[in-house]
Amino acid sequence: MSKGASPPPAPNAAATAAAQEKTNIGTAAASQALNLIGQNTPYGTTAYSPSGSYTIDGQTVPTYTENVNLSPLSQEMLTGQQNLGLSELPVARNLVNTAGQVSTQPLPNPNLLDQNATNAVYQQEQSYLDPSWNLQQQQLQDQLSRQGIGVGSDAYDSAMTNFNNSKNQAYQGAMDTAIGQGAQNASTLFGMAQAQQQQPISLLGSLLNATPQTPTQPISQPSQTSINPADYLGAQALQTSAQQQDYQAQLAQQNATFGGLASLGGAGLMALMMSDPRVKEIGDNFGSAVDLLDEVPVFIARYKGEDVSMDRPMIMATDLKKVLPQAVVGGSGDILMIKPADLIPVLIGAVRELSARVRELEGR
Repeated sequence: MSKGASPPPAPNAAATAAAQEKTNIGTAAASQALNLIGQNTPYGTTAYSPSGSYTIDGQTVPTYTENVNLSPLSQEMLTGQQNLGLSELPVARNLVNTAGQVSTQPLPNPNLLDQNATNAVYQQEQSYLDPSWNLQQQQLQDQLSRQGIGVGSDAYDSAMTNFNNSKNQAYQGAMDTAIGQGAQNASTLFGMAQAQQQQPISLLGSLLNATPQTPTQPISQPSQTSINPADYLGAQALQTSAQQQDYQAQLAQQNATFGGLASLGGAGLMALMMSDPRVKEIGDNFGSAVDLLDEVPVFIARYKGEDVSMDRPMIMATDLKKVLPQAVVGGSGDILMIKPADLIPVLIGAVRELSARVRELEGR
């Protein structure tokens, strides 16, 4: 029995992924090599040289080293700037140490009064108030005495009460002024202490900002070139699709061929069933069946899509059509097919002819 068309093998996913990865790695290495463009400018030169390689999944990837050489003038400027920065390092270290020491010192509480300032201001105010109020008190007492208002009388006590109230208000005002000055002085002292802590830090920042930065070559980078990796996965998918389509076409052709043969088999069965001469129009003798079959060569062949183990004797419909066209019909897609039922009488006639020849030879 014919083996028929075989479906294409399924693609190896691991092999396909490995091939795509290999393509991607090779593409990345090629893109890197394309973008390593050496330059020569008034400021210096830039060049790239191979420095080694490493392996990724069995694939060698080269590595490169960038070599930058400044022009003599640029190199001299760079050396001078670096020496200047180096000379500033001792000063910077001292400022760092000072900043560390100052930062650990506690700051005064700005919310607490500066008692020394408060006392000093109040004493100053008091030195102005005491002589004035002592004089006013003496004058008031002299006035009350001249008016005949004796000590201990209601009028005397009322006058002295008013005087003392005014005196207390004046001294309270002096105290308020002293307290306000003490609070302001506390805030000032806090700001001064905070500024003292920040001073070495500010000096260090100014020193660092004044240090020249290491110059770089003002060389413009060329535009980058990229390479898209080969779509190995897509190519594998297209190949698999084409193989599948070819298999489907072979399968359809095979089904059509087998269908035609089945139809011919059914027709041959009908011919065998209706072989009575009463249903036939009988003509002359056929002639030499052996001579006819001599014109039909026999080949060792197999159907396309079959294994080589299926080789067997076959005749070609094109050869048979030349001598016995009624035994050949067209199938699907203009494929010629043979009607075995029409060959049986020819084969019987050939056997009869050969049998007669054998008897004739035996009778001599």
